[in-house]
Order: sequence, then structure tokens, then C-alpha cells
Amino acid sequence: VLGPHAPFGNAHSTFLHFCETRNKQETIFYTDECRTVISVDDVVNVLIYFCEHGISESATFNMGGKERVSRYNMAKSVFQRFDYDTQCLVAKEKASLPAFAVASPLDISMDSTK
Repeated sequence: VLGPHAPFGNAHSTFLHFCETRNKQETIFYTDECRTVISVDDVVNVLIYFCEHGISESATFNMGGKERVSRYNMAKSVFQRFDYDTQCLVAKEKASLPAFAVASPLDISMDSTK
């Protein structure tokens, strides 16, 4: 979810904030780790729709953007949008690096066309 700074959270409460803190610092962003990004405004609109239409089932609803995007391309778009130094972006495949202590899937994008 992309949006403004969260009112609470850790040092990097949003991806936008993380990118802001990495401006002018060389930072690795993965080309093979993918997401389907959604704006916080879109999430709010969907929740309002659910409330206005009485959709209150005890069910799981997933929301995601229309496009599958790599973490690197997400960062590149954010850096360009806010006129940050894109020369700091380092494109790497996560799969080519040593295993992390906590494993995470490379692709957690979802088909949200329905």
C-alpha cells in the first residue's frame, strides 16, 4: 500500500518513507521480488464501498493494484516522482544473494482483476 506517512509505525513505516530515507544513498532494490501495489486512497474507497453497501461478511478480501511490479521498478518510480537521485538505485536479483535469516517469497503479487 502506497500512501503518506503512517501515524504510527517503525522507522520506515511506508515504502515511500523508506525511499525518502535512501535518497543519495546507494541502496539495493530487488528486480525479482514483485508486488501488486495499491494506493491507500484506493483501499479507503473500497472500504467505504463495502460499508455503504452492507458488505460485512466474515470473509477475507484481498486488494492489490492492476500491475505486477518489481521492488526495483517501484523504487525507480518513487525516486523519479520525487526527483530523488536515481543513480543511488542498485538493481539486484534477490535470488542471487545468500539466503536471508527469514525467508520470504519473491513474488507476492496477486491477480486482482476480479
